[in-house]
This record gives sequence, structure tokens and C-alpha cells, in this order.
Amino acid sequence: MRQKTRTIVEMTEAQIQLMQTIWRNDEAVLAHYLIADIKGFFEGAIAKKLIQLDKEHRLNLRNSETIAVIPRSQVILKYFKLPSQNTTELKQMLDLQLASQIPYAREDVVVDFTVLDTDAQGYSRVLVFVSPRETALRLARILQAPPMAGQAAKAALPRITVSSMGIFHWYQSHCSNLTDVAVLLDIGQQNSEICICDSRRLWTSRPVFMGIEQVEAKQYEEFLKQIDWTVKNYERQAMGPAVSRLILLSCMEAMGDFHDYLSKGCAVPVDYMRTIKDVPVVKAFKWPSAFLAGNPSITGGLGLGLGNLSGGINLIPPEIKEAQHKQKMHLAMVRFSIVAAVALAALLLAFSLNSIYEGFYLKKLQQQLR
Repeated sequence: MRQKTRTIVEMTEAQIQLMQTIWRNDEAVLAHYLIADIKGFFEGAIAKKLIQLDKEHRLNLRNSETIAVIPRSQVILKYFKLPSQNTTELKQMLDLQLASQIPYAREDVVVDFTVLDTDAQGYSRVLVFVSPRETALRLARILQAPPMAGQAAKAALPRITVSSMGIFHWYQSHCSNLTDVAVLLDIGQQNSEICICDSRRLWTSRPVFMGIEQVEAKQYEEFLKQIDWTVKNYERQAMGPAVSRLILLSCMEAMGDFHDYLSKGCAVPVDYMRTIKDVPVVKAFKWPSAFLAGNPSITGGLGLGLGNLSGGINLIPPEIKEAQHKQKMHLAMVRFSIVAAVALAALLLAFSLNSIYEGFYLKKLQQQLR
């Protein structure tokens, strides 16, 4: 039975969340969920912490498909309608458009995009993700350090994505039967996130700098304002189909009062879903006490770890992506050379044995003729 692992790494200034899933025959289960304090850590110390976690929990990170996650709050999201359906041309157009749309020089950011849809007039609507290069480079360096160094030898190269994509994949896998365009409000420990998506695409997203503390203090009004602003902006730019549902997401067992407040203030039906309910896990799995006490958001991690990913956003800096590809090709050539050498050696050995046998047979035949 073919088995592989996928590791999701999410880092904030204070902690690292690491989630690992096991895949067998296109079905996944959650095997590990770890939280570690990294407040004040530099890159080298973070790498040492990962080595420690790798050894203590036998994660075998070097041979795992790894996805690092950038919080939505650290990424700029832009929406464009461009007169082309050619990927290369779209990249060139975006470089020109972004020059006046972001507070960075083009060389100081990493950019990737997804095509939302195309039309008969040859236009494409694209959603663009922009990360400061230093943020992406920091994560890329951590992915290249032990215990994950050498992953380029695997079929799936390490990548960097955005938390919004994980939330979208969670919705895609948990609500695949719904045709609705939904507003997802994912409540985190300190920060939350609003995503508008359907089962096929993420239309837009927005960070919300409030979390569990504000919910527990019943500061509901500001959440409703953020939802209203996001939906109105989505409608004003005609990004996609009309919103028909709001889904409140959290690890908490219940959000009765908050759910009731949103139901009264929203024009669409409001549902509550506990994100850790019915998560497939290995037999010995236990949620860590730090998780149960803090209720951090793991919606994005679960979506990336348990979802069937195809394509998606990758904010690995281009020079590192190229180096990974070259290393992978080099290792592939080395493996091919080794296999070819072994095959040639086996062929020569067979030829030599055959020659020895023929020589022995001829010598025996000559002796009989005498």
C-alpha cells in the first residue's frame, strides 16, 4: 500500500504549528498536531526546534511533502481583469499593473496568481497574491535547512502558500455538496480571516485583527462591520456570483450568542461549523492541551493537510524554485546513471557467464571428439 506524508508548517512571531497527515490510496488522516513556542527565535533556533520535533515525534520531515503557510495578514491581495488568456502575457501585464498598486518595488516581492475565470472576449479575471520577498525567503531558508534539507529529491517540492488557500480547501473538502458562494469567517486566537469562496475557487479574502478574546468579550459589532465591508467590496468589483451563506468557523465547541448575533445582522443564512469535528485521525492521536486551551485556528492547516490539492498558490521565490528544480533534475540524472550502470553491469555479467559456459561446453565437446 503506497503511503506518503504531508507536513503543514505555520509560524507566527510567538509559535509554530506543525501538522502532519498520512496519505494512503488518496485518503488522508491526521497523524500529528504540534505547537511549539518560538518567541524571540532566529532562523537557526527555529531550525533547531524543528530538528527537535522531528526526532521526538519521528516525523521524518526530510521525506515529507512540506507546505509552509504565510498568514493572510502578511500578504497583499489584488484583483484584476486583463485582456489576455495566455499565462506568460498575464504575468507580464501583472508586473506592469503592480508597479503602481503595491507599496514595494517589484524586485522586493514574490507574486503568484490564480485565474478566476475567462470570457469570450479574451479577458481573464485574476486574483493576485503578493508577499514581501524577505518573508518568503525566510520561510524558504527554513524549508531548505535540516531536518527538511534534501526534500528536492522527492516528487513534490516544498512550497509556500497563503492561509486563505487552506481555508478554501477546507470548505472544498467539507462542503463539496454545496453550490453556494459562502462567506467563511474563521475565528483564530488573536487574528481571524474572512474568505469568500465556492467549491471551485477562492474569490477573495481579508484579514481581521480580532479573535477569540473579542468573541468572549461579546464585541460582535466590529466582526459584523468587517463582514459587511468585505461583501460590499466583493459586490462593488463584481468579483463573482452573489453570496448566499455565511459560515462561522472555530475550534470552540459552540458559539451560540455570536451565531445568534450574526444571524440577526446578516441577510443570508448563518451556519456554525466546529473545524475539528469529525477530523479523521490515527488511532493514538490526541489534541495537545495547549491547543484545547488556546483554540487557535487550524482551518487552513486542515484544509491543506487533508485536501486534494492541485495547482494552487506557490510563493517560493523564483530563484529558489529554479534551484530546487535543478537539484531535482540532477538527482534524477544521478539515479538514472546508477540504474543504467547496474543494468550494464548485470548485462556484462550475464555475457561473461554465457561466454564461460560456451567455452566450457566447447572444451568438453573437443575432448569427446578426441
